[in-house]
Amino acid sequence: MAKTHLHRPALVGRLDVLEPLTVVRAMGGTGKTSLVARWARMRTEAGDRVVWIGNDADECPVETELVGTVLGVIESVRGTGRVAILVVDDVPLDGQDAESLMDLLWEHEELHIVSLSTAESSVERVASERGLATAKISGRDLAARREETDAVFAAWGHAVDAPVADHLWRATGGWLAAMRRALDANPDRGVAGMERSIDEYVGRRVERLLRENGVLREGILFAHSEGRLARIEADTVPLDAVTRVLNEAGLIIGGVRSSPCLPTVVERALLSIDGVVTDADVIDVHQAVVRTLVTQGERERGDIVRHAGQGQMWPLLESLWAEAGIDLLVHHLADASKAYGMIPLAVRQRRRDLADARTLSSALLESAAGSVVGYHDAGWGTIASVASDVLTPASETALLITQRSRGGMRLTERRADASTTYSADTRAWMEMHKAISAWSADSSSASQQFAHAILDANAGEAKAIASLSSAHLSLMRAVEGSVGDAVALMGEAERDHDEASWVRDIRRTILMLARAVVRLDRLEGDVSVGLEHLAARSQRLEEWMIVEWLLARHSLLFGDPAQALRRLETISSRRSREIESSPRDRHLFDRTYVDLLIAVGAHTRASVFLERRPAARFTVPRARIALASGELASARQLASARASWNAVISPRERVEALLIAASAALEAGDEAEAASDATRAFEGDDAGDRLAILAGMPTDLREGLLRVAGLRITDAQLTTLRGVHEIFPTRAEVVRLTRRETVVLHALAERPRLADVASELSVSVNTIKKQVTAIYAKLEVHDRASALHRATRLGLLGGSPERGRSPE
Repeated sequence: MAKTHLHRPALVGRLDVLEPLTVVRAMGGTGKTSLVARWARMRTEAGDRVVWIGNDADECPVETELVGTVLGVIESVRGTGRVAILVVDDVPLDGQDAESLMDLLWEHEELHIVSLSTAESSVERVASERGLATAKISGRDLAARREETDAVFAAWGHAVDAPVADHLWRATGGWLAAMRRALDANPDRGVAGMERSIDEYVGRRVERLLRENGVLREGILFAHSEGRLARIEADTVPLDAVTRVLNEAGLIIGGVRSSPCLPTVVERALLSIDGVVTDADVIDVHQAVVRTLVTQGERERGDIVRHAGQGQMWPLLESLWAEAGIDLLVHHLADASKAYGMIPLAVRQRRRDLADARTLSSALLESAAGSVVGYHDAGWGTIASVASDVLTPASETALLITQRSRGGMRLTERRADASTTYSADTRAWMEMHKAISAWSADSSSASQQFAHAILDANAGEAKAIASLSSAHLSLMRAVEGSVGDAVALMGEAERDHDEASWVRDIRRTILMLARAVVRLDRLEGDVSVGLEHLAARSQRLEEWMIVEWLLARHSLLFGDPAQALRRLETISSRRSREIESSPRDRHLFDRTYVDLLIAVGAHTRASVFLERRPAARFTVPRARIALASGELASARQLASARASWNAVISPRERVEALLIAASAALEAGDEAEAASDATRAFEGDDAGDRLAILAGMPTDLREGLLRVAGLRITDAQLTTLRGVHEIFPTRAEVVRLTRRETVVLHALAERPRLADVASELSVSVNTIKKQVTAIYAKLEVHDRASALHRATRLGLLGGSPERGRSPE
């Protein structure tokens, strides 16, 4: 490794003070020799005389006749105003030579000595005994500060990104040789490879340093304690000596008095040394650390759980899991996984909650960062069979998540209600999952529960949970059609916090869905690519039906509704149980299915399908069918009933209903009523947030509404709106059979003769003939085969998606 002389003016300035004796004491590889050599050349160029005693003959002349040579140099500068400098570079002088040099220092003010060493030298010891003024530069002074690393790396010919530089500095504490070796050995800048490449180099030197100073055992225990102890309780040995040695060597990051810690490579090296401390010593240290943290009121649960695991404090780990398991999994996952992973099998068999802690923390930690799309995906389904007598917030959450997929809303909500005794952050977590369950159950309480979760999370300073709750609420608001609220909540949810990667991944997935809903409402670009990726992994995504709803809406606006309809019918047969388990997903599926039927012109099939659905929840598609079939009065009546303010009616449905009512009024020639309804649809909202809903209106009626209502819409938005193809047919013919005619039609499909149909229905053959004639007239056919064929195509016969079969 070629020498590179770094420009370090602050340290050069300290040497320039020219105390009688300057001691530069540090481990090898800290740059002490290069620093003094650079300074010595500068002094020589200024006219001073420098004598160098040591191993670097290429830096300065090596002299052997020590005292005589020094006297000659002193004489050469006497009366010139210059000084004589003797550099002793790690030379083990005997006591007599050291005493002679000190005599010279006392007698000749022109002489200055610089001693370079890795441990206390004889020169330094004699100077201390005589009380000679001494300046000291330690390894801590020589270690590069973080703000210096960019210049240091550049001097070595390396350009290093800031995150890598930060990591490398914390791994080495600014130890120059260690950093340079790491960089030279890893041109690809892989931080893990950098650390591995210097493990042996650092380990040998740190062990030798502590052995030479007689504090190796204390150093190892200090590493185990992470600098948390003032003394080792087992034998009351103070740690002052080891912290002094480590600090002077530049191997402590932070102050000695407050939060001292070792560079990661140094700590790993010390923890890997065998045969110096016993297991009992290590356990004692970790238990002492835990007692110190608790006594000092330390709230950092990650430190407590980490040391409790290594201190084999199983009852404490059990209480931590019960009281703060959620916080550990959200904010301190690596520490929790390590601690609960240490618990022996025999203990886990006796304490089922500790077994759950080990299983869940391990699963969450192992979930690959950047690939998690939902709670199941992260690993929450791993403890779904937990025993009820050891129910903790974490295991309760696992049950909530698992039972949501099974439709067990009543059981999960009942259990979650017991969360009132939890801390604010845990209560926030439980409220959030109650809200997710409530939304899945299509409950109007979901919004209030999300709000409670955000309040509790902020009260407990659980910013990660607050952001996650805001993300879920933003998605709910976006699906409802409250675009402004959704966007505001996205802003609150987008900030990263000190959180586990699985939390960040789930939050980003939810936000991606919320953004896709908003962008589609605004007709902003193509959102299908990311959604197709989520759809491919939707088996473990609770919001999978929202993905399908978005894909279908995208097909309605920009793609092929017929293809989307076939996809949805396939889904209905494959995932019928999941659809039925969530009332929200059931409604989304049914509404999407009906919209696609209308889009492909299958209005009769849509009408038949709606007959089996609650009238109040499907008023908007009924009104749309009535508008397309020319039944304007019916369309206005249906839409107006849905357009009133109601907690059950989403903003999206209200806007759709008002626009349908306005369209019906406009087509009926009532421009004043049309303008009133259209204005009410966008009251308090930006029309640009409703472009997709506007795009769903027939083109001629939409243009008329924009004219009569005077809606504020930009030219760019208008151009975008006009670029969308006609989504729903402007006109449609709907075949409506009476209930009796429907019964007769089904009997006609099952019985070959009219007499058999009459017998089955207990009426005369003439009555059946009249009813069949009426059916033929509505279907516009003249024979049984044509009637059955057309009835099947219209959806008047056959299965339906909720039975798992296509209506075709």
